[in-house]
Amino acid sequence: MFSQYGKAENISNVGETNGETLKFLQSGVYSSKKAMEDGMKNFNYYIYNIKDNMYYTYIGITKDENLEKLKKHFKEKGYDIYIVDIYVDNQQFIETLNQYEKVLKETTDSKTIDAVCSQVLSKYEEIVLND
Repeated sequence: MFSQYGKAENISNVGETNGETLKFLQSGVYSSKKAMEDGMKNFNYYIYNIKDNMYYTYIGITKDENLEKLKKHFKEKGYDIYIVDIYVDNQQFIETLNQYEKVLKETTDSKTIDAVCSQVLSKYEEIVLND
C-alpha cells in the first residue's frame, strides 16, 4: 500500500484481531502520481497508497501518546494533517515503533521529530511492506 516512490498493497482494515490500530498522518490526496510528487516535494520522506485511482500520502505513523505532538508539529510547519486509523499486525514493526515513540515523547526538537517520522516510515516500508 505504501511506498515513497512505489505502491504497496498489504494493509489491513480496522477491526481485525492480531495487532494494533495505529495513527497514520495523512498529508494529502492527489489525482495523479505527478501531482503527488509535486505536492510532496517539501517532505524528506513519505509513503503513499493508491485507492480508487487516488494517491493518499502519509508523513508519519504514531500511537495515541504522541499524536497531538505530531499534529502540532506539522501544523506549525503549515501543513494540514488528517488522521487515519490503520490496523497493523506486524509485531516487529510495532516493537520498532514503540522505541521511536519513546524518542518522540522526550523531544521537542523539530529536526529530531522530522527525522523520527522519516525513520518510522522507512521501517514500515522495510518491515511491513517488503515482508
